[in-house]
Amino acid sequence: VDLSRSEFLKLPASNRWGAFVREDDPLAALASVTPADLARRSLILSEQAGREMGAWFHRDLEDLDVVATYNLLYNAVMLARRGIGVVVSLEGIVDTGEGSGLAFRPLEPAIAADVFIAWKRYQAFSPAAEAFLAAIRSRWGAKRDGFK
Repeated sequence: VDLSRSEFLKLPASNRWGAFVREDDPLAALASVTPADLARRSLILSEQAGREMGAWFHRDLEDLDVVATYNLLYNAVMLARRGIGVVVSLEGIVDTGEGSGLAFRPLEPAIAADVFIAWKRYQAFSPAAEAFLAAIRSRWGAKRDGFK
């Protein structure tokens, strides 16, 4: 994420990357998925994932079978449910519980994404937004590393 034109707070949390697959997909039987597991599969990648995924696969994304890219994970998951491809995304955004038809398998080696709250530089905040940021700083001790 490019935060160069934003102010932000880095939260003390991270999300892990993984693959959303149909429950009946052979990858669902694995504890985690590797670059070799996904290299010959049809992939659905987020628009933002290019740099991280290329490094994880140890190859250019052009060398992979990327059948679709997405900005909204909901739409990508609909494609996965229909067997169009494997969705590579962050954990916890989509329901993979019983009856969802989907399974999430983390990437191995693991990739984690830092969590930030970001806003437009010089943004004027309402009292409620100011209170929200103060509560985050107080609760999690978030660093003010995005302030110039």
